[in-house]
Amino acid sequence: MTYDDWIETFRPVQNDIVEHAGFDGTMFETYGDEIERVREARDKNLVWTLCDEDGEMFIVSGFWHINRLGYFITESPYIGERGEIEISF
Repeated sequence: MTYDDWIETFRPVQNDIVEHAGFDGTMFETYGDEIERVREARDKNLVWTLCDEDGEMFIVSGFWHINRLGYFITESPYIGERGEIEISF
């Protein structure tokens, strides 16, 4: 799945805490009020993690700590196991 397909399919929500968040206003940071907002998501299958490994960024389904750069909350949930869907750039 491409990043554009992911946006169209899962529809990331706007960060309602920070005005100029990354990824067109949809990324949530890994600390403070933003991480609390992610933890409070109504459905854990709405949470995605932006990761970096060896200089390559990707988004993976679920709430991860290792190699995380930020988080997304989507309108549509993924169906399946955490980590099952990975979006490369």
